[in-house]
Amino acid sequence: MLQFFLKRYIQAVSACRLWMLLAFVPLIVYLVLSAIVPDRFVVKQEISISGDALISLSPRSADLKALNELVSTPSYFFLNKFALILLGKYLDMDMRSERAQNPLLMLKRDVASSLSLTTPGQDMAVIVYKGKNRKSGAAMVGFYSQRLIKQAKDRLAQNRSKAVQSPPAPKLVGKITVEEQRSPWRSERLLPGVYIFVISLIVLLAIIALLDLFKQSFRSERHIAHYLQVPILGTLPDLKHVAQVMKSVPHKE
Repeated sequence: MLQFFLKRYIQAVSACRLWMLLAFVPLIVYLVLSAIVPDRFVVKQEISISGDALISLSPRSADLKALNELVSTPSYFFLNKFALILLGKYLDMDMRSERAQNPLLMLKRDVASSLSLTTPGQDMAVIVYKGKNRKSGAAMVGFYSQRLIKQAKDRLAQNRSKAVQSPPAPKLVGKITVEEQRSPWRSERLLPGVYIFVISLIVLLAIIALLDLFKQSFRSERHIAHYLQVPILGTLPDLKHVAQVMKSVPHKE
């Protein structure tokens, strides 16, 4: 019995073999949308600030570094634990959340992999985010830009109180800019693409099985005998198939 249904299903799939092409449709749609929709963002904020400006890295007044030094070792500025805690609060993250193993560590990894500090020109610094999350990137760039200006201004205020000559006060130059990036292919799309194709194929095979199940035609002599409850005395062969076989066999003269 199982063999009969299996043979019947294979025949149904063979009859609908062109339908198999439909399994590629969701995959093609996914790949096209992935190529069209931006999946990477470059967020920038320019800051007018002297390269010799001293930046306070923590509440301790002795913890200072010049901007030019921070450019070569940005981790002092971005990965400072005090700054990360403030960033977590700025992003409205719960540092004591039980749902994450270590929110501060996760935030540190995100910052280390996505943020950079450059000085493209004289008295100019740029904080850049490169990553997948546009909103988070803009928030991080905004936070560190404001922090850089604040920490530099705090040091300037101390120098002026001591009558020490200081560079001009830092300030933002324009607004945060966002550049969208697209790519026709990324290796990270391979696994979702395989899942989409396999699921589409399974759904298509299930539809063929359901259509065949509700089909009211006879599929074999045994099916006819079972339906009529009478034995089959004989059958006529498929003459079209017989003719094709006869044409394919070479005739001897």
